[in-house]
Amino acid sequence: IYFGYMSCPDICPTSLWNLSSAMRLLTPEQAAQVQGVFVSLDPERDSPSAMALFVKGFYESFIGLTDSQESLDKVARQYSVVYQKVALKDSAMGYVLDHSSVIYLVDRHGVLRYFSPHNATPEEIVVELVRLLNEAD
Repeated sequence: IYFGYMSCPDICPTSLWNLSSAMRLLTPEQAAQVQGVFVSLDPERDSPSAMALFVKGFYESFIGLTDSQESLDKVARQYSVVYQKVALKDSAMGYVLDHSSVIYLVDRHGVLRYFSPHNATPEEIVVELVRLLNEAD
């Protein structure tokens, strides 16, 4: 799981690229057991249909989620995600979101098992994914 927004100029695309690269390092059987999720913190600009196309550009099986600001705030608090809208004067973007940048790995039972800064390498992510996949139920 990764929280961010589609208009993010650098951190979000880098994190999603690292996650998609990690997926490509897995065997097809392993990759089939992993679901990548990108949660947009910017429902004002990131529609569900746009999110679906955006995440597929990184990896075919990734899904993109967004909801009302109230729902997103609740989920963000559950994962200790911190973010705030910052106005950009004289910019066509209007604003950016300053946000924490953490990659969350959740096991098949929904338990958060691993988190790292956005700059974890694909190889580091794969080590943790494989460890989770190899655990007995």
